[in-house]
Amino acid sequence: MMIPVIKFEPVSYSRYRRALKRVLRISGVRMNQMQQSCAIDYKHLVTRNIMTQKFAGGYAPYNTRYQRWKEQFAATTGYHVLKGDAVKAIVAELVRKYKWTSVWFSGIPDGVKDAGGKSWLYPLGSPKGKAKSIAMYMYVSEHGGDYGLGGKHLKRPVFGPSAVEYSRAGHQRRGAEYLKNVEGAWR
Repeated sequence: MMIPVIKFEPVSYSRYRRALKRVLRISGVRMNQMQQSCAIDYKHLVTRNIMTQKFAGGYAPYNTRYQRWKEQFAATTGYHVLKGDAVKAIVAELVRKYKWTSVWFSGIPDGVKDAGGKSWLYPLGSPKGKAKSIAMYMYVSEHGGDYGLGGKHLKRPVFGPSAVEYSRAGHQRRGAEYLKNVEGAWR
């Protein structure tokens, strides 16, 4: 059996060791920064896609009664936008920090509620209508379904298509930046 032997000059060995330590340290720091940047990028992409109605061409139209109500009540008649509650609720935030990495979330956190007073079963301007979970009504919009007294809702996804769009371009760009930063640590 052959046993490989690798010999280093003492100066070269200490230089390699320092470079490896630097790469390990920088890779952890840059990984956290990359995850934060990806979460923020995705938040901005979803917001832009909602505001420009990028995916609206594939959505089923609203029923006529709701469409009339929305034209009178809402700031805009676009999908996912009523008074801006959903767009304002989209966040990119640190969820959990571990020793070497962090977990970032981008989306609408559970528990955030709208201002209420938006029930389309009452006259326009009526304060009727309880505050609703924004995450819940964006979930209904994203996935559709039959919700009994809440009615049948068709799919009008924005988060899923935005995630696909981001995975094809933005995530790869951030990954390349990360690798370039780690490479720069090797000297």
